[in-house]
Amino acid sequence: MKKICFICLFSLVSLSLCAQHSKVTRDHQATEFLNDAILSEMQTTLCSGGSKQAYNAYPLLTHIKNLEKKNYFSKEIADLKAEKTKNKRIQNIEQMNVDSALNASSQNISLNTNFKANAFNGGAPPDNTLAIANNGNIVSVINCNVAYYNNSGAQLWTGSFWELFNDPTLTEIIYDPIVLYDSQADRFVMIVVHGFTSSTSKLIISFSKSNNPLDGWWVYKLSGNPLNNTCWLDYPKLGISNNEVFVTGNLFGDNTGYSESVIYQIGKNNGYAGLNLTWSLWSNIAGSPITLIPVSYGQQGNYGPGLYFLNQSPGRGNAVQLYEITNELNQNPQITRNVIAKPDYAPSGNALQLGTAVELITTDCKILNAFYLDGIIHYVFQTDYQNSNYSGINYNRLQVSTLTNRNFTYGEIGFDCAFPSVASFATTASDRTVIFCFLRSGASIFPETRAVLFNNDQTWSNTVLVKAGVKYVDAFQFDNAVRWGDYSGIAYKYNPTKPEVWVSGCYGSTQRLFNTNYNCFNNWIGQITNTPLNTASVKKEETSTQLYPNPAIDLFSLTFDMPSSAAVNIDIVDIKGSIVKNLYKGQLKSGKNALSFNRNAISNGNYFIRIESNNTLLLYQKLIFE
Repeated sequence: MKKICFICLFSLVSLSLCAQHSKVTRDHQATEFLNDAILSEMQTTLCSGGSKQAYNAYPLLTHIKNLEKKNYFSKEIADLKAEKTKNKRIQNIEQMNVDSALNASSQNISLNTNFKANAFNGGAPPDNTLAIANNGNIVSVINCNVAYYNNSGAQLWTGSFWELFNDPTLTEIIYDPIVLYDSQADRFVMIVVHGFTSSTSKLIISFSKSNNPLDGWWVYKLSGNPLNNTCWLDYPKLGISNNEVFVTGNLFGDNTGYSESVIYQIGKNNGYAGLNLTWSLWSNIAGSPITLIPVSYGQQGNYGPGLYFLNQSPGRGNAVQLYEITNELNQNPQITRNVIAKPDYAPSGNALQLGTAVELITTDCKILNAFYLDGIIHYVFQTDYQNSNYSGINYNRLQVSTLTNRNFTYGEIGFDCAFPSVASFATTASDRTVIFCFLRSGASIFPETRAVLFNNDQTWSNTVLVKAGVKYVDAFQFDNAVRWGDYSGIAYKYNPTKPEVWVSGCYGSTQRLFNTNYNCFNNWIGQITNTPLNTASVKKEETSTQLYPNPAIDLFSLTFDMPSSAAVNIDIVDIKGSIVKNLYKGQLKSGKNALSFNRNAISNGNYFIRIESNNTLLLYQKLIFE
């Protein structure tokens, strides 16, 4: 056993020496060393187990997530947003698509493989994020479930986080998921938080056992009340360096509201091996940084030691704070801060949508996403576009060596372009071409997801539609408004021969859940390249996979797409994967197929429909018999 552990650790150390990048040297004259920041003693957390897609039912939850927006901003900002929303409704302007007015880049983008992603299951907002491994395996997460796909769009597994972790101590809401792919280690890292009180709050961090998430995860539960001061953790963000992972979050008092932002600094190699996790916590960070964004590397590999972090006022202002943890935990790290001036910004009003007076909450101006490449931090957030009351993309390039910031904006007057995420869209570090995924809505359209490119010559491309909305959203409205999102998902494909990025966003749709039809957000994944659309690409429409009714009493039907004609097996399997009943064995034609079945003598309980063809898993979906 000791020999096996040694080989595993040796492999991880060998991996950690590959694709490492250094941070740039910068003038520290304007740098503030935060000597009052507190770094805790080294903590040790044991692995709580090796999760491998268990299938327990949802727990009986004792708390329900509050549907109100997270008011990190002041009453002044809330009133400003309300006034701008009111102005949208009375302006009655002629809507236009800004694409025709822009100096569009000759480097356009195309949507290739795309398909319906994680199904709505009551979580609000969706909080789409995804990661893709070099071998094409995809992990996609939303509130409150996870799904695995291959890069052809076949779903390999999906389930709730309770089912994934299979831990009876996790009895509260699990939410705010983030997943990243560590291209240096060829593994996935995923975080979620648990609970809304200091007594139940946990940060759950999981490390995939391989580049195939079906092989399972090493799971660790860290305290979400790390200062033991009646606070709980919210809005976590994740970053990866050469040898560590960093998790930031905001602490809220049980009865006192926002307290402070903290940083967990965690050694990652033990996490990949399922060994004891060592970590420390940074607190008492100067500058009141509500929501710190870790800045990971933008292409193959990582950088270090340490990591950069960004923060700016969630309301309005004209500065961004650049923080840096200078070293690894065992190398006497310090934390520094620089304040960089930038153009003034302010939030927009809420978004409108076709067919309803219910608004979509556009929140504030906090930074949503960032990456570091070739000495530059690329970061993005949303602001009022050209004082129009509508949200637009606010993209920035921060030169770390000189602490200078360049700002670029994109918007469409008459439409809200919100919750943008950014990734490199190049194969060399010196190429500054980037791509954005964003959500879009307006009085003449249902909520949708789009992408747009900003090239090395600083011109915008035409936008590409990732998924059009098919319905307005009014599920779980609060004060005539629905939470639209905290972010959208974007993932750079780390070993491309040509630029390739995968995006994940939400769109207006309908879903039947718990015997009720909801006008809600559903989720879509798309592959963006700079080559024309491949007509053979997977495109699974909303009706591509339907299992109805579910739960089922007797008869049920299954509708799904076959990418090509093939022999298939359709089985009902139990939670251990054993076949309970073979429903069909034979040849099916390409395209849409609809089959109806009778449960016969199968007892009540939780099962799964499994479809296999040529040793390839095409579908694995829960089926409940009542």
